[in-house]
Amino acid sequence: MSGIKSDFRGAFKKTDVLKTTPKALRFQATRWAAETVKMLKRSAASMKEGASMGHGKTGALARAVGMKIVAGFRFFTVRIGTGVSSLHDVKYAKIQDEGGTVNARNAFFIIQNIKDKPRHGPFLTVPLRGVKGRVSNYPGAFAIRTKTGKFLIAQSSRQVGAVTTKAVYDPLVGRRTRAPKAKLKMLFVLKRSVKIPASYWFTNVIDRREQDLAEMMDPEVVYNIASQMAGGGGA
Repeated sequence: MSGIKSDFRGAFKKTDVLKTTPKALRFQATRWAAETVKMLKRSAASMKEGASMGHGKTGALARAVGMKIVAGFRFFTVRIGTGVSSLHDVKYAKIQDEGGTVNARNAFFIIQNIKDKPRHGPFLTVPLRGVKGRVSNYPGAFAIRTKTGKFLIAQSSRQVGAVTTKAVYDPLVGRRTRAPKAKLKMLFVLKRSVKIPASYWFTNVIDRREQDLAEMMDPEVVYNIASQMAGGGGA
């Protein structure tokens, strides 16, 4: 009577590796997506002032970048972009990347001028340097037209040391003094449309990361990771 001995450990190992391969693929895809999101956030945050609808480094665009893994029956999808992993989005994220013209639609303001009749219409509010937030963040702000024909949003403020042309009696000091003069602080420029230059903050990063994805998804690389997950220590 004869006996045959066979060692199936190698076959079992390969079987375990095959079973773990989908997990290894998802691990690599998730890793690639997470690294890409970090790069996109840095790219968005580094945009120069004026490139992001005049808002400068508000951080809104960077905060809106995220990722989401959607699992299917035989495959999974990796989504990267703004408004992907959260409910909020940046309205002009795409045009900030590709460039284009943004036209005013919903924001209406009354433009008042001493010589001209009041005008109204839709305008975009482009903040001036150092101004943050929206028009609603500045109580008492109103629209004006300058002598050069520009439309602005301004806010009245009283500057200590400024004087008017008329002196008034001040009972606290017992004599006539010149009262502080109200000055206007310019906040926003009103424009019918704004031309946004292309920044490629999104496209450039994705183009660079395509090659990285191909290398990370190389069959040999994925097999080694699956082998480590299966307890084989890799090839």
